[in-house]
Amino acid sequence: MAEQLVMNINVDELARANSIINNIRTYYNSKIVGQSQLGVSLLVSMIANGHILLESVPGLAKTTAAKVMTEAVGGSFSRVQCTPDLLPSDIIGTQTFNMTNNTFETKIGPVYANFLLLDEINRSSAKTQSAMLEAMQERSVVSADRHSSSLRYSSLSLHRTRSSRKVLMNFPRLSRTDSFLRK
Repeated sequence: MAEQLVMNINVDELARANSIINNIRTYYNSKIVGQSQLGVSLLVSMIANGHILLESVPGLAKTTAAKVMTEAVGGSFSRVQCTPDLLPSDIIGTQTFNMTNNTFETKIGPVYANFLLLDEINRSSAKTQSAMLEAMQERSVVSADRHSSSLRYSSLSLHRTRSSRKVLMNFPRLSRTDSFLRK
């Protein structure tokens, strides 16, 4: 099946894809110094419509790299700092009651961005991690009114920082790497 797919790509399409990838890499490398492998990992995850788990010490430009990759493709970017009191509704959104017109209004969360970076996700509650993993797997979320809506993101970057301090909470669910295309 894969051979048939490759045979259907003509030379012009391949050249165009190569040009786009080179433009993205050139833009990334002009903004980020010394993290070319991170750029390749982000690009591969984006092309494969996958997710990536970034683990390293603080200060190595992981957030900046994700922002630059988002800029390179003209996408939208959101970042969430995970804390023990973060709720699933803080990520996926919620409904609020508007008293002026007596209706509920949906406030979408940062999960609707093309690129979402969750910083230190291992600090969030199991319920919040579960909501995020569901969004990753299903590519949709169920809102407070029980309606399911598709997510439009191209790639989801999850970021967990190793530091010299002990992490407040560490849930084994996200220690598994089977949910991520790259680590």
